[in-house]
Amino acid sequence: MKFVILVALFAAAAADSYKPAEYAPKYEVPKYEVPKYETPKYEEPKYEEPKYEEPKYEAPKYEAPKYEAPKYVAPKYEAPKYEAPKYVAPKYEAPKYEAPKYVTPKYESPKYEAPKYEAPKYEPPSTRLLSTRPLNT
Repeated sequence: MKFVILVALFAAAAADSYKPAEYAPKYEVPKYEVPKYETPKYEEPKYEEPKYEEPKYEAPKYEAPKYEAPKYVAPKYEAPKYEAPKYVAPKYEAPKYEAPKYVTPKYESPKYEAPKYEAPKYEPPSTRLLSTRPLNT
């Protein structure tokens, strides 16, 4: 166990005291320059739009004949005079129903007599135990 602790102690001390060699050349990362590309300049050719002139055309003046629709008289429709037969409903009398009369049964409840209450009799204590002297004298 002591050996493990000593090894760990030496490893920590060695890690703290390490210095890189001073004579070794220092490494520098080369700087990368992005190449610059120039876009070629393009000039659009100039085109002239052809000018179009519409021919002048006058429409002939034409008046359409006036149209009058013929007057149409619809024929008058008369409904036939027809009387429907009258329906006479038969007269029906329902039979008279008499409900049976309900007679309640006669029931006599049992008679209950409450027990008579007798108060306990109180007997005063004998006078021998009581003193005849007045209190607080």
